[in-house]
Amino acid sequence: MKIGRGCMNAVGRLRLTYRKARKGGMPSVLVRCGDCANRFVISYEPENPDPITDQFVEIAGVVATISEWRKLFRWVFAGGEHP
Repeated sequence: MKIGRGCMNAVGRLRLTYRKARKGGMPSVLVRCGDCANRFVISYEPENPDPITDQFVEIAGVVATISEWRKLFRWVFAGGEHP
């Protein structure tokens, strides 16, 4: 993996583009690398009126509930080891 020379400890800042929902679609965020052409999309459901049902989020083509993504990112940011 090649790391570019950016402004945050040798890693470029993320460039974010927020997109409103289109016909039948979901709102999304385009996440781009600050140093290269790498990018991915995060799509999410707008506000969910049903508190029992968890909202879905799609990150780079993978769909999961918000609670599943939270569990994953808590583990990642806590420096978790492979289970």
